[in-house]
Amino acid sequence: MSEPLSVHVLSDGYSLARWQVNTLRQLHRDCNVELRAVIVNTRSETRPPVETLQRLTELGAWGLIVAYRTLRAPPAYAEGIDLREVDIFESASFVEAAAEPIDGSGMEVPEHGVDVLRDSDTAIRMGYGFLKGDALTAPRLGVLSFHHGDFRAYRGPPAGFWEFVNGETRAGVTVQVINERLDAGDIAAETQVDIRDAASWREVQRRLFSASPEVLVQAVQSLQDGSLTTVSESELGPMHTLPRGWDVGRFLHRSVEARVRRWIRVSR
Repeated sequence: MSEPLSVHVLSDGYSLARWQVNTLRQLHRDCNVELRAVIVNTRSETRPPVETLQRLTELGAWGLIVAYRTLRAPPAYAEGIDLREVDIFESASFVEAAAEPIDGSGMEVPEHGVDVLRDSDTAIRMGYGFLKGDALTAPRLGVLSFHHGDFRAYRGPPAGFWEFVNGETRAGVTVQVINERLDAGDIAAETQVDIRDAASWREVQRRLFSASPEVLVQAVQSLQDGSLTTVSESELGPMHTLPRGWDVGRFLHRSVEARVRRWIRVSR
């Protein structure tokens, strides 16, 4: 048997969402990999409440939606799980490396974290923001990252939001080898998920996250085979950002409309 692939994980804090842990569990089960280290961004754990409140205020109407979702009990797929209590990480080392802001929107891994990444075949970004700098090229095969969208139509955040608001029937799940351009890396694996009857943005996300484990397994296999897909500049879709103003109203209208349609469909 060949040597297992050495995989490191980039995480915001010591917890990941349940869907992320499930995704890594399936990778560990279906591929010959060793999860050897977790690079922990401790910056995300030390953000003061005042900074959080200021950020929500800057987001305007969208900040109210974010605050509402934060105050509600999280859906099962988003529940936080402490990685130190997950069996697949029992032999992994945890390295604290607070992210360093760069170029306004980017984040760099400090040098001691980059040194750890150099001992890996690949890393999987499950946090750490818009990653830039030496960390991208430190692992032998690069850094893999999810984009819950299709590069050719929807780049940028939030995951599944614009597809839901625009009434799309399908949404993409992509795993890319990231570079310093947002959602423009080589594609290691991708799929499409049916969302035509999804009655909420939360339901769209649930379906995208449920499809993620299989896509990551395919991505790691493609990475090892070197069978990556490059999307040309002309093929890349428009960049989306967090919704503002009228788009928040469109979201609320679409949410009500989707629920009414589901109620009518179930009542027949």
